[in-house]
Amino acid sequence: MSYSHNEIISAATDVSRGTLFLFIGGTLSTIIAALCSIIVARLLGPELYGAYSLCIAVSSFLLLFTDFGINPALIKFSAKLKTESKFGQLAHMIKHGLLFKLAISFTILCIGLIFSDILATFIINRPELSFLVRISIFLVLFNSLFSAINSILIGFNDMKKSSLLSIIQQLTRSILSPLLIVIGFSILGAIVGYVISYMLSAIIGIAIVYFIYYRKLNYNDNNSNRFKDDLKTMINYGSPLYISSFINSIIGTYQGILLAWFTTNIMIGNFSIALNFTTLILLLINPISTALFPAFSKLNPDHEEIRYMVKYAIKYTAVLLVPASVFVIIMSQDLVSAIYGSAYTLAPEFLSLYSISFLYAGLGSAVLGSFFNGIGETKVNLNATLIYSAIFIPMALFLIKNYSILGLIIGFLISTSSSFIYSLFVALKKFHVNIDFQNSLRIYVASAISAIPILILTTYLQLSNLINLMISTIIYALLYLTIIPLIGSLNVTDLENLKIIFGSMKYIKLLICLVLKYEDKLINCQVALKKAIFNRLD
Repeated sequence: MSYSHNEIISAATDVSRGTLFLFIGGTLSTIIAALCSIIVARLLGPELYGAYSLCIAVSSFLLLFTDFGINPALIKFSAKLKTESKFGQLAHMIKHGLLFKLAISFTILCIGLIFSDILATFIINRPELSFLVRISIFLVLFNSLFSAINSILIGFNDMKKSSLLSIIQQLTRSILSPLLIVIGFSILGAIVGYVISYMLSAIIGIAIVYFIYYRKLNYNDNNSNRFKDDLKTMINYGSPLYISSFINSIIGTYQGILLAWFTTNIMIGNFSIALNFTTLILLLINPISTALFPAFSKLNPDHEEIRYMVKYAIKYTAVLLVPASVFVIIMSQDLVSAIYGSAYTLAPEFLSLYSISFLYAGLGSAVLGSFFNGIGETKVNLNATLIYSAIFIPMALFLIKNYSILGLIIGFLISTSSSFIYSLFVALKKFHVNIDFQNSLRIYVASAISAIPILILTTYLQLSNLINLMISTIIYALLYLTIIPLIGSLNVTDLENLKIIFGSMKYIKLLICLVLKYEDKLINCQVALKKAIFNRLD
């Protein structure tokens, strides 16, 4: 049992470090990308910026046909084979995965260049943009290679360099695109800057993987069938995830069509603002899910350690994600008004309703997808996507026609919950995952109780939105951190685990230590109080 505990703590430490680097990298990349978009939009103006967006949309469409599940397979097998010290097999897998990505993306690039006039006519209905579309299609090659390299780095648990590559890409784009526009290249400069940013990042990424990892792996090329075997293994593993991604892309397009047909521009604008704010929660969820994927890939799916890992992963992610989701739901009005002003009157309601989906994190929604990917059961995630699609497609059409965007969000919540219930059922029944439902309930209760004072504050005190947010954040955080140890959501064992997990993370070590000391004092006071009561009763 001690070995299991040590293995779990080691894996959890890797996950926490990886999550931190991915969170920092994702946050910085998002900020840089947002600033770049603002600058480019202001320099080009509405008409040219619209044309620029349409050209990028064509390359995004072609990118759908360049992966076939190779990226998640590179994460899975890089982590698994490295842990098993099968370095020769790992080297072949990396080489053949990259060669396939290069071949397929180059093929799609050539097809796109040949049929660029047709693509410009039938996809974006702008035949006059065919030359610019032709330039943007080079994104297919470089973006595809960039994503493959990123997957390898994540598989090697090198989240720091993965995040660095994303930052380099966004920085390069934010420098080159505005510069080329100012020089006089207009929309062509914006597109070329975008393409070069991915090209440069892909080249740097290839150099990092080759010199730091690949060159040190011992392998030989004697087996002529190795390429076919490796490719078959990767596609068999990754194809369900590719199909899931493809279906989600179609669903996104379908949703856009429904919005265009049955709602007004004002409603769509408000809904877009609400979705922008969900990025705040996704900045927490995505790094956790990404870091958990290689961690689960390293553990033996037949051993008990991985089930303990799932249990603690759900518990510790719920402690963070559930209160964050509740806070966004409660403070949606102030969040929207503080950033976008008072004009977007519908956005707070959309944001609050949509954010309910993030509350499923208390039961494992941020963990189970990575768990199934890590143990090789990618078909479970595909089935979950199919369930979501089968419910959402007819329901969204009916609800959006009758209840507009509120109906669309309700359809999304029902579809998401149905899909998640299926994943949860499979995890519990087939893989005997142990989830502490009582602890999850305590976290929901703590989050709800902590929200009561800020509800009163925002209702009765007429303060500015920014002041409301600042005061509410402090009150909510202090109340939540006070309640969770008192109702048993965190215990002494959890604190010891968290100290070990976050002990080596210098960037947030001071903050984590302060929080854990506060939690420790509350637990000790609670224990002392119970002893005093029992002594009096005796």
